[in-house]
Amino acid sequence: MSDDKQLFNVLKPKTYVGKDRKQRTTLVSIATAYPIKDGTGISFTLPDGVSISGEVVILPRDRKESDAEDGADIPY
Repeated sequence: MSDDKQLFNVLKPKTYVGKDRKQRTTLVSIATAYPIKDGTGISFTLPDGVSISGEVVILPRDRKESDAEDGADIPY
């Protein structure tokens, strides 16, 4: 495997009400995804004890994590 393979963040959107009483969305990291060997898809494994339902967002790892933490509404 190549060391320069693209990694992805597996994120769970979480909606909350900010101090300004506006609905906001943040992204919580739950796993890392990586390309499968034949390059036709990606794979990830959830850590033990992590159970999720609903929407999951997968973004390239080079995206700044601060974008998901600044309290701005995340357009994904």
